[in-house]
Amino acid sequence: VRVTVLAPLLVVVVLVIGAEVSYSAWIYSYAIERVGMRKDEAAWLNSLFWTSFTLGRMCLAPLAACFSPGAMLIPALLVAFCANLLVLLQPDSLRVLWFGTSGAGVGVCALFSNTISLLAHYDLLSTRTTGAIGAAAAIGHMTLPNLVGHAIQHSSLEYEA
Repeated sequence: VRVTVLAPLLVVVVLVIGAEVSYSAWIYSYAIERVGMRKDEAAWLNSLFWTSFTLGRMCLAPLAACFSPGAMLIPALLVAFCANLLVLLQPDSLRVLWFGTSGAGVGVCALFSNTISLLAHYDLLSTRTTGAIGAAAAIGHMTLPNLVGHAIQHSSLEYEA
């Protein structure tokens, strides 16, 4: 049970931290280069992401006492996925970009903490596991934003990343 639970959750940590950092790192340049926002508006957009992230964590923390970590993980993944999909489907829409950025912040806010809670639920938190979580988070933090930049540069999003 240990590896069958731990390995997928470590992959989730890599992807969640990578997605969180990638979105916040690239949304500014995406908004300016692709959508044509002014620099101050793009900065506000990035602030919206982190504000949604923070407010989402504050609102979801009390719910963690009522629901299991697994029950909160799936809806958070769905919100993040749908928000990003919405932006991808309408890449030139300012209104969709603002809405999708807010949804992306709310969607990813609970993923990392719920992953930790899920590991604690299965009694898998130890010094070794915590180190593995830190390493997985670092791998996601370092690699995914770079991969996203290359994907942007070589895709139909049509701007130099």
